[in-house]
Amino acid sequence: MIEQDIKKYELEITANCNAECPLCARTEMGMPLRGNKELTLANIKHIFSTRESCDGKEFKLCGVLGDPIINNECFEICEYISERGGRINLSTNGGYQNAEWWTKLAKLENLYVDFSVDGFKNTNHIYRVNVNWSTLERNMRAYMSAGGKANWVFIPFDHNEDDYEDAKKLANELGMRFIRRTSGRNEFNKNRKHKP
Repeated sequence: MIEQDIKKYELEITANCNAECPLCARTEMGMPLRGNKELTLANIKHIFSTRESCDGKEFKLCGVLGDPIINNECFEICEYISERGGRINLSTNGGYQNAEWWTKLAKLENLYVDFSVDGFKNTNHIYRVNVNWSTLERNMRAYMSAGGKANWVFIPFDHNEDDYEDAKKLANELGMRFIRRTSGRNEFNKNRKHKP
């Protein structure tokens, strides 16, 4: 396969995170929240050195072990890809960075965010351990009010089922598409207890 045939890349730009989700591979392996490996802007520029390497291609910045917004150069990486015609899907728990950062991110072309928010004010932190609701809501509001495009991706667990309608209502108020997603994290671990 040659580069021009590749239509989509999935990049994990950091193995660092602000959350300790109980079923995350990083948490289960006992990796620390910080001090893990990251891709730098220089790495991205080296790998995708030409406009053709980005133009018309989709870049999914996700986290198997980390959250991309923890990478200190996340915005610059997104900006670099966007300026070269790449489309970016950024998956995040949304509980990091400040409102100004999110406002700036919303201005990038061809970028949308999947906010992984599994509950509402009193339940999101049960699975998304360490994610502060007020920080998360502030960030979502800043991003959306600046013209950002986003999905609210909701994984149902026993502890958050009652928050489904409230979450969907806030997503609609913010102008986000609401997606209920079944995940192996809840299907294969139904008997696993979460912290209250």
